[in-house]
Amino acid sequence: MTAGSYHIDRISGFSYEAGGKRILDGVTLDVGTGEFLSIIGPNGAGKTTLLKCIVRINDGGTGIIDI
Repeated sequence: MTAGSYHIDRISGFSYEAGGKRILDGVTLDVGTGEFLSIIGPNGAGKTTLLKCIVRINDGGTGIIDI
């Protein structure tokens, strides 16, 4: 893995809370070898929070993130 490059094997049942508010609730993704993933959604949906959890900028959360 190089800086800025991550291969996500699996995210399973991942939830994250901040400030007493649940931001992510039970996120599950399976990404196969060679597949690309786009994360889209409205403002405030948790896209950036999910990415920060994947790269370990945000600590905590429950569930599994395998990279």
